[in-house]
Amino acid sequence: VGLGTFGIAWTSFTIFHAIMMIGGMTKSIGWGVLGLLGFYSIFFLVGFAMLYAALLALCDESVRIDGLVMTIHRKLGKLDIKRRVHLMPGEQARVGPISSTKNNDAGPSVAILFVDKLGKEVSIGQNLAPKQRERLAEQINAYLATQPRDGADV
Repeated sequence: VGLGTFGIAWTSFTIFHAIMMIGGMTKSIGWGVLGLLGFYSIFFLVGFAMLYAALLALCDESVRIDGLVMTIHRKLGKLDIKRRVHLMPGEQARVGPISSTKNNDAGPSVAILFVDKLGKEVSIGQNLAPKQRERLAEQINAYLATQPRDGADV
């Protein structure tokens, strides 16, 4: 809720500031001032990233692993987000800080982490209690240990 509120405030202020700055500068510089939108895009990206993270935190999350294909299903009301991830053969789940939040002042967000076939970090279970997260990681690792190491479909 806090991240969502701050994300709304951040994005609202950025919109207000951009309108006032571009509107005021248009009279003195002309339409070339629209180049400032490139500068403002950084702030809009941060605002939208905060809103997206808050949305994901509110969602109910379920995970299905079939062989080396993991489907992450997040649902909030009518919003339904599904993501398929192909895991690396021999990949193990580990509990740790999400790499994108390591330098956060509030401390790193801890989740169950995987690496997909493209080498990108995938996180699940961020909203679970620590003991639940550990138990789920152990269950996932027990299942993945039964899968072929070469990545062939079973």
